[in-house]
Amino acid sequence: MAVSMPRYDQDRLGTIFRASPRQSDVIIVADAVTKQDGPRLAVTRGQVRGQAGSSRYLCSELSSNGRDIALSDYVGSQKDFQNEEYENYRK
Repeated sequence: MAVSMPRYDQDRLGTIFRASPRQSDVIIVADAVTKQDGPRLAVTRGQVRGQAGSSRYLCSELSSNGRDIALSDYVGSQKDFQNEEYENYRK
């Protein structure tokens, strides 16, 4: 909707909104758009898990004392472990 305002003036840009996707120059996506998307897969000691939702990633197999570790904390601090797991996966 901001494109039709004077600052971005869609006529000046040469775009026209149409009802049909086949005839349109611009398609409006009516959903939340974020700059950084959450990870889709988590590799944990030989297992690959795909989970939906950006705040529900847990890697419980990584901990030896039974505590869950959040994936966002794990990815930022365990680079060497990731490289080791990747090399084991490639073999």
